[in-house]
Amino acid sequence: MSSVLVLGSTGSVGLAVATSFVKEGYRVYGVTRTQAKAALLFSNQITPIVVGDIKETDKWTGIAEKVDIIVEAVNEIADQKAQFVVYQAIKTVVDKSAKNSKLVFYTSGASVYGEVLDGAITENTPYNPHPFLVERAGLQRDYEKLGAVIVQPSFVTPSIVPYYNQLISAAKDGVITTSGTVNQYHGYVHPQDLANFYVLAAKNGTDAVRGQVFIVNAYNESVSDLLLEFAKAQGLGQTLTKVQFVKPADLLSEFVGISQKVSSAKAHNVLGWYPKQLPIVENAKIYLQTWANEKAKYDDYNHA
Repeated sequence: MSSVLVLGSTGSVGLAVATSFVKEGYRVYGVTRTQAKAALLFSNQITPIVVGDIKETDKWTGIAEKVDIIVEAVNEIADQKAQFVVYQAIKTVVDKSAKNSKLVFYTSGASVYGEVLDGAITENTPYNPHPFLVERAGLQRDYEKLGAVIVQPSFVTPSIVPYYNQLISAAKDGVITTSGTVNQYHGYVHPQDLANFYVLAAKNGTDAVRGQVFIVNAYNESVSDLLLEFAKAQGLGQTLTKVQFVKPADLLSEFVGISQKVSSAKAHNVLGWYPKQLPIVENAKIYLQTWANEKAKYDDYNHA
């Protein structure tokens, strides 16, 4: 039985990846911070490794040395140093292992390409990251040198839903205000479709994927259309009828305010990956309910 260690296993991406590997018959270990989240992993047949801090690498590198696959899906926004500590620990494990005996996935993001107004972004597009993401772009290159598979998802649904709900709640005089420019587009991918990419890449042999960069995106959608559809899904379609774009006011709005259309042609051609989940614009109500259900589930475990 092949084995996988997922770092960041209770995040929206990490949990989807971990459970997808379980369904394919892999033995899966997940790193988490709390006993409550450990219960969530147990309920999904994932063996938890509880650490107070992901930087406590001695608590999970022993498992990393034994497994066949390591997935880095850490999302430590509040602690930017963590990603570098994790990288050094993974590099040490890989360097100590037999050549090509481990397959490493590093979860980056299509946002490292920055805003591109003309044409679709591909893996050959030069990086132009927001200052907030400059270090991530550099770290991604380090993982490439390590031979890792670099996964660059677009915006992951339904985790983007709370941000859009916030914009809708703040709307005034029938106008939803968001940062960016008119005709803004974002790429979106469902966590299950994204997780399927990891499994497919692992199954298709390391020679085809090792050291390669893959954009994983399902649909490019108009941000204006999406916000109005989310408003309709909440019964506000008659009162909220316009979207206004303004200059970003802070780092978050700068980050979310970029416009991108991204292509997953490489993932299609090399691995035969295609999205299976419903498009977000035509199914806004479903995505709203999905987010609410997931939030309730996490709240249950957090208060257990």
